Amino acid sequence: MIRQERRDSWVKLTIDRPEARNALNFETLAELEEVLMELEKDESLRALVLTGGGDRVFISGGDLKQFAQLRGQEAARWMSRRYQDVLNRLEQFPVPVVAMVNGHALGGGCEVALACDFRIMAEEATLQFKQVQMGLVTGWGSGARLLSLVGYAQAARVLLLGEKLTAAEALAMGLVHGVAPREELEEQVEALVDKIKALPPLAVRSFKRLLQSWRSLPMAEAQALEREHFAALWETEDHWEASQATLEKRPPVFKGR
Repeated sequence: MIRQERRDSWVKLTIDRPEARNALNFETLAELEEVLMELEKDESLRALVLTGGGDRVFISGGDLKQFAQLRGQEAARWMSRRYQDVLNRLEQFPVPVVAMVNGHALGGGCEVALACDFRIMAEEATLQFKQVQMGLVTGWGSGARLLSLVGYAQAARVLLLGEKLTAAEALAMGLVHGVAPREELEEQVEALVDKIKALPPLAVRSFKRLLQSWRSLPMAEAQALEREHFAALWETEDHWEASQATLEKRPPVFKGR
């Protein structure tokens, strides 16, 4: 199941399946998709936080008992596409998504974390792409995400060897944005959310769309898209409020319009 907790202008989602180490089975995946689709409509939302229930495991990957019922390449393709579609929706969520990696992230759990914009990790936790040890490759779309994040040499170490990474190693590699003792993890995540909330919401949403588009566009097309977003934001109240506040040497008050 997924627990949803609203905190003023942001929402915390918890994958809560303690009996299955927070494994993401088909039912939980469908529930996550439904929640994301509903939250996408909320224009007052400024950030989304995703975490796992308890303090031992973030997400342990897929549900192996359920997956054992799948046979044949067509079934495997269907399953891969299903998880890719939901993780793509998570990646394309209109506001920043923070993975609060409260415990071990294994296999598909790492893939979920990489579909988020930010990753803050408990220093006691680990990351491990275990797919190669299961005789597989990544199937939820995040192998390519990992490569774009850390480059070939580090991706080869993580994917080809399936090595377990400590939080410190993940931070040094650039896989996560911050590390905190477990008892301080939520505080650090909330501090990041506060930074996001203090920024003009329309600009944040536009930059997120641009960042995702830039990865796959040639330079000329990327710059053309940037110009369109720049022009659209130029006439917003938030832009002119920021400009005036700078001149008046006071904090800006953003209204999201």
